[in-house]
Amino acid sequence: MVTRISKLLNTAQYQPAVPPTDTAQLQQYLTIEFQKIAAAVDLLQTGHKDIVYEAPAKPRAGDERICDGVSWNPVGTGVPTQVWYNGTTWQRW
Repeated sequence: MVTRISKLLNTAQYQPAVPPTDTAQLQQYLTIEFQKIAAAVDLLQTGHKDIVYEAPAKPRAGDERICDGVSWNPVGTGVPTQVWYNGTTWQRW
């Protein structure tokens, strides 16, 4: 289980695991889930942003992302670029 948590340190995304059906395993499950949540929050707090490979389905004005510049290239740079959404289009920082 430690491997799962350490892998999370590369991303600020949280994906919950399927809860156990055996109540004896519930404490371990919750401990691991809380550790995963804490790791994601810590990355966000330090300013970490994942590279994104597709546009968000419903962006909001002020959203910030780092586009990969290939699969998702809203500003035409061809390289990973920090962008923000102004309410209409994505703009380069």
